Amino acid sequence: MRKTRGLAGKRLVAVAAAGVAMTMAAACSAGTATSGSGGNAAGGNAGGGNSQGASAPYLSFSPCCSWNTTWSYNPYNVNALGIQNDFITLRLAVQNYPSLTDYTPQLADSWKVENNKLIVHIREGAKWQDGSPVTSKDVYDTALLDGTRGDGFWNDITGVKATDDQTVEFSLIKGQPIPLAENDILANILPYPSSVYGKFVTPQLEKDVPAYFAANKKDPDKAAKMPEFKRMGETFKKLAAEKVDKLIGDGPFQLDNITTKEARLSKWDGFWGADKIKIGGLDYLNGANQTIYPQLFSNRADFSNVYLPRRS
Repeated sequence: MRKTRGLAGKRLVAVAAAGVAMTMAAACSAGTATSGSGGNAAGGNAGGGNSQGASAPYLSFSPCCSWNTTWSYNPYNVNALGIQNDFITLRLAVQNYPSLTDYTPQLADSWKVENNKLIVHIREGAKWQDGSPVTSKDVYDTALLDGTRGDGFWNDITGVKATDDQTVEFSLIKGQPIPLAENDILANILPYPSSVYGKFVTPQLEKDVPAYFAANKKDPDKAAKMPEFKRMGETFKKLAAEKVDKLIGDGPFQLDNITTKEARLSKWDGFWGADKIKIGGLDYLNGANQTIYPQLFSNRADFSNVYLPRRS
């Protein structure tokens, strides 16, 4: 099966996902929604389903890297299901490559740097696929939990704070280049629902994460011996072992079914940009990397992050 995707692969998928979610007007060669080995016909589950019905075309996506024979719906698990990213769960923003400063807003509809803080506003009307609103608490909790696994944006900040239901402030390290901090935060944080993972964010963890990273910047060896680091590790072990029965995303598609060969993602009408999604969903293919070009040439796959066709 395919190997786990590295950073470059994640960026390619982010670009592909943004194109599907925001600019795809029709599926030229995709078939219509039908039942099959990859999943159920369009219709979906919680939060609205697919109102376009079986006549709406599905696109087949064949990525460079997908999932193995076992997987987890928990993004902190070693077998995390990568197809969650960008299609089911959104970033704060997608970087418009090759620019280092231009972004397409996703969960964050605006942001600014003021008084050495990156102030991020969460899009009004964004919802989780269980119908609950996406709030600053989801972003705040995710930022702290990401710290327990050592995510790099903590090297840019001294702390994070939710100032109201829709606003999160990231306090930047003095002298930190703004473009670097924006990239690490906006393009690399994928918020997850606090209803699922927020129970791991304790008052102790809220103190431990910024304290550890502040010490780590000065002396990594000394920081690794701190009780804060030990407690963070214990939290992460529990977090990674948490059994999650269902993906609850906030993006344009929801997971209907998955096998070792493919996953079926249907359009979710509760998505804030659902009117821009002109397809019924995605057949997300899984297989050996060498099969991608034959799939593209034979129209078995409509697009891939290995090759993106020119916009018509």
